[in-house]
Amino acid sequence: MGTASGTLVSTFAMVAYDDIVRTIFLATLGAVVSFVVSYILNKLSKPFRTYRMKRKKNKKCPKE
Repeated sequence: MGTASGTLVSTFAMVAYDDIVRTIFLATLGAVVSFVVSYILNKLSKPFRTYRMKRKKNKKCPKE
């Protein structure tokens, strides 16, 4: 327990405030970009999905 807490405290002492701010900013930016790209791809793929669903629904099974 003593070694782990000493390592943790020394790690926090070495991390600069600028690094923390930069990390928070980059994490936020990455999350926003990921959300926007997922949203755009979802909107672009919706017509293709509805087309496939209609085509699948209209496709008739051969009777045996």
